[in-house]
Amino acid sequence: NALHPPNMAHVVLTPTPAYRETGDFEYAQGQVTRRGNRYVYCGIAVLSPNLFAGLEVGEFSLRDLYFGLVTDKRLSAQVHEGVWHDIGTLEQYEALAASLDKI
Repeated sequence: NALHPPNMAHVVLTPTPAYRETGDFEYAQGQVTRRGNRYVYCGIAVLSPNLFAGLEVGEFSLRDLYFGLVTDKRLSAQVHEGVWHDIGTLEQYEALAASLDKI
């Protein structure tokens, strides 16, 4: 179970692609150890409902919650070494969609 105490979230990371100047995190032995450049967050996570306790209703950033968990050593992770496509921008999404249409 990835969310065994004290972890509040479990994320999937992948090695930072060559086209990115920076990554998101450093990782060792199943835990995100600090913010860094070796790995990027894949957008896949298991989150404890308790992570959202006390938040005001409205927009918020998961990034800020994750960074707080890193500081508190409460963010577990696993590394995905397979195929992963970054669709963080509209251009990246459109390029991937176009390449899939050709299959």
